[in-house]
Amino acid sequence: MTLQEFIEQFDRDNAIVLLEGKRNVLETDKEKLTALGKLLASKTQK
Repeated sequence: MTLQEFIEQFDRDNAIVLLEGKRNVLETDKEKLTALGKLLASKTQK
């Protein structure tokens, strides 16, 4: 799924996207997870 496809499917009023996974995120992945959250927040409209 591309970012655009994700946005088209899930950018709805009152939608909440949870970035879930293992509780113990690798240190090297923490920045990636934060960056993904910021990207989604900046690209969605609702």
